[in-house]
Amino acid sequence: MAENNQTLHLQDRQKLNATGIKAVDSFDNDNVVLSTLQGCLTVSGNDLKITNLNLEQQQIEISGIIEAMSYSQDKAEKTMRAKGKNFVGRLLK
Repeated sequence: MAENNQTLHLQDRQKLNATGIKAVDSFDNDNVVLSTLQGCLTVSGNDLKITNLNLEQQQIEISGIIEAMSYSQDKAEKTMRAKGKNFVGRLLK
C-alpha cells in the first residue's frame, strides 16, 4: 500500500470497508473513531459493530446503519499548526 492511500467502500449504508487504518481510538454502538493515514475519521450511526479488524493490513469492516462519516485533524496536528501560527504571529508583530 502506498504511503497515504486510503479507500472507503460503503455498501447500502450498512457495511463499510476501509483501508489505511492505523488504530481504533474508540467505539460504541453509535460512533467509531479511527486514526487513519488521512487523519481522524469518525463513523456515526446506529447498531455499529466492528466485524473485521486487521491493523497489520490496515483494514477494518464496520456494519450497522451508517449515517455519517467525517474527517478531522488529529489533536497533535492541530496543536502543531496552532503553535506554528502563534510563532508566525509573534514574528510579524
